[in-house]
Amino acid sequence: MSTCQSQPLVEKMEPKEEILEGWLMVDVKYLLDNNIMEQSELERVMDRRNLFLKKRKNNDVNREDYMAQIREELKLVDVFKFNIDNRLQTEEMQYDYCKAMNLLVNTISYMYSRMLQIHPTNLSSLEDYIDFRYTNKSFIIDKPNLLHQVIAAKHDDLKVYKVAATLQYFKMNDVASARICLSEGLKFHKNSKTLLFDEFDLELQNLHDTNGESLPFALSKYEYMVKCFKGDLEFHFTLLDAVLRLDSVCELHYRVVSDMFVEYKRHEKMWQKLAVVILKGYIFDFELKRMHYNRHCNQRLPSSIKVFVDSLNENWWSPEKRKILWNMFIEHMITIWRTSTMENETIPRINYYVNVTMEQVFEGALHEGCLYKAEHYLYWALHDNKFRFAITLKALNMNINNVCSWLDILVVYIEARSSEMVKKVFEYAVAFLRSNSTPLWRLVEEYIIKHGVALELFEFYQKAIFGPYPIISMMFRPNLLKLFALSYGISITRKLFNELNKLSPPCKQLYVDMIAYEQTSSNFNKKQISKLYREVCFSLRQGDVALWANYIKFEYTHVDQYTAKNIYNSSLEYLGPDLFSTLTVEFKNMKREYYEYVHILKHQKYNKYCKFHFILIFRRNTRIINPDIIDVDEA
Repeated sequence: MSTCQSQPLVEKMEPKEEILEGWLMVDVKYLLDNNIMEQSELERVMDRRNLFLKKRKNNDVNREDYMAQIREELKLVDVFKFNIDNRLQTEEMQYDYCKAMNLLVNTISYMYSRMLQIHPTNLSSLEDYIDFRYTNKSFIIDKPNLLHQVIAAKHDDLKVYKVAATLQYFKMNDVASARICLSEGLKFHKNSKTLLFDEFDLELQNLHDTNGESLPFALSKYEYMVKCFKGDLEFHFTLLDAVLRLDSVCELHYRVVSDMFVEYKRHEKMWQKLAVVILKGYIFDFELKRMHYNRHCNQRLPSSIKVFVDSLNENWWSPEKRKILWNMFIEHMITIWRTSTMENETIPRINYYVNVTMEQVFEGALHEGCLYKAEHYLYWALHDNKFRFAITLKALNMNINNVCSWLDILVVYIEARSSEMVKKVFEYAVAFLRSNSTPLWRLVEEYIIKHGVALELFEFYQKAIFGPYPIISMMFRPNLLKLFALSYGISITRKLFNELNKLSPPCKQLYVDMIAYEQTSSNFNKKQISKLYREVCFSLRQGDVALWANYIKFEYTHVDQYTAKNIYNSSLEYLGPDLFSTLTVEFKNMKREYYEYVHILKHQKYNKYCKFHFILIFRRNTRIINPDIIDVDEA
């Protein structure tokens, strides 16, 4: 089959209604003449087209109408392509096919463009349009003109311009058209940071694809942006990150980093960013005015560290800024330490260099009074085995009353599975924080449960419960009771409960848990449960509606209704009018549910009684005299 060439069938892509109707007739004629579609199917196609044209003439067509008609026309495109191989036998037939396809494809392209000019432009439809143009580019006559007509209008959604440019570049391989799409957006959104960056990003992609030949375009866009947004450090970082995505280092890299250094050298964040960039391997030399990439850590690490050393040698920093810089330097060294430990385990000299430098950085920050974060002391302690606890104590002494700092310290040692240090830090913390140390108790309890043994947990609970801090004691009494209930059974659990119940102040949760253990025990003791409920509700004068409701329900179900009603009446004194009204609702519901339950039981017993007598009567009437065959369970 010879290649179909585009036919110059129309001069403009703004057809009048009669021309559009002519377009929509040619492909139908071709389908009919070549017996590709049945007459009835083609008639339905024409009916839909005529309806669409009528609505269009009356200015009554909307986005959905366009899209529906486009879908119908796309089906015809599929029909054409499916029958290509079998139909193109002669030059004349090839010409007819190309002519029909040209008209059909360009009509669909025109309808897409008209639909997309209905605001707001639908991004998904725009992507479909460009995909359609790409798939059928051999038949498209207008080149990108129709697309430019769509983009030439003002769009509030800036993504419209970017999507069009991106698809033109990657789908159609048309950088000129992609540039036009973005420049059209900048006509309506002048100096838009988003669109200007999209332009720059496009030029970076083109710079990569042309192996550096389009560098002047990228430099031009970059220079315009830094001029427009002079003083915007974060945006400069964004530009730098975009440039670093390029595979090869070029003049643009040096320009972006050099401008950043000159413009923002009095900003501490610039030094931090520069150190990170060099750590990635992009070695920057301001004196030699060059930049290159080096993947070897023996050059990356010293060059990156030197950035912070140079920054601290500058004399323009205020004390507060120096403190921030030291903090950044420490964070940078911690990052290097982590990565070098993982990546360079087989290179002792690299690890040695990192360890020595890290020690110097901690000592330098401490000497200037800039080592002020507890977590930094912790990393220092983890790094230095010899003086680990002494360094940890420095961190603690700086934050002696800060619970969060203590927690941070404990978490570090827990993650390191250093049980000895966990114990030391915990005891030291409790001595200072006293009753405010409850979060630390919780954390250590979780650690022991996960990594310890039962004996350690028992000893931990003893220290917590019988220690000098009532709030901590009450917190862990139910936990010890649970440990015994799971391990030793109800008898020993009762003894422990009696011992724990002697402690002051009394603990409501201890009663609640003990009642639950009694109720689930195989040795169900109603008197013991009633006694526990009575003590917690009356003796402790609890104003807990749910607890009183459970007490009354237990008595109503397992003891007697008269006692339950007396308890209900007595609860007013302990609950007060508002809570008592809530309990009244609960009590009414309880009685209703109980009577419904009793009624169901009586009904079940009556049914069994009737069934039993029915069997007896049936057997007498059938003269079955052997009573042994009666189903005892059913009876």
